[in-house]
Amino acid sequence: MWKKLCAVLVFFCVSILLTIGGIPVLKSEESKSAMSCPKLEIWSIALLEWNNPIKLNVVDVGWPDPSVAQGRYLAGPKSYPMRPYIQTFASSTGLAGIVSQINRVTLPVAILIGKTTKIIKLLQPPGTLSSRSDGGVWTNYP
Repeated sequence: MWKKLCAVLVFFCVSILLTIGGIPVLKSEESKSAMSCPKLEIWSIALLEWNNPIKLNVVDVGWPDPSVAQGRYLAGPKSYPMRPYIQTFASSTGLAGIVSQINRVTLPVAILIGKTTKIIKLLQPPGTLSSRSDGGVWTNYP
């Protein structure tokens, strides 16, 4: 009984909307002209070899403690290796980066990426940084 009532109600609403003109039944598609897209070129801007000149360690990252993981069981290994990564910061004078490990340890070096890659040793690990026009970096320590 309620299915017939719903069908009649839907039919009634659709017929009212069509007679008012709120919903156009058929729309003609607008013709689209061919657009010319600019060519996109991709190239490598820097190459850093593993452990040369920065010593990079692989960190074993473990799954959370089962008591913290809300009682869910995760099958598989207890930990897995993760490599460090470079956080890149862009400014009007160029690209600069810091090397971070997965366990939130930032190494005390700055990487300047330009025509050549330059590595600057710092006194302590930076939070963020920006390249300068004279070939140095501005650093923000946490």
